[in-house]
Amino acid sequence: MRQGWWVRGDLDGFFGLMVDNLVQILIIVALTRELLHFSDALVFGRILPGVAVSLLVGNLYYGWQARQLAARTGRTDVTALPFGINTPSVFAYVLLVMLPVWLMGGGPAAR
Repeated sequence: MRQGWWVRGDLDGFFGLMVDNLVQILIIVALTRELLHFSDALVFGRILPGVAVSLLVGNLYYGWQARQLAARTGRTDVTALPFGINTPSVFAYVLLVMLPVWLMGGGPAAR
């Protein structure tokens, strides 16, 4: 059985996931810069590259798992789980983890 790399609907799924992750990244940037007053060097030099690596590795891994499952079972209707940033998790992490730590450290006065 020959597995195709691209099937109908993949383009829609790609752009749907891309737009969803883009919105999450914009939320991360807005919250960390405006609420936590993180420097641009921290946001764009540490946080966003980490997000990019995790998105790339996560999606490649899930894609690899789907191809392995399709090859093992002989099915052609296997798809990868979309990997991305969860909206509630972004708000929970920034507001319930990062903000209290930032406040305990003295906020912008501690810099």
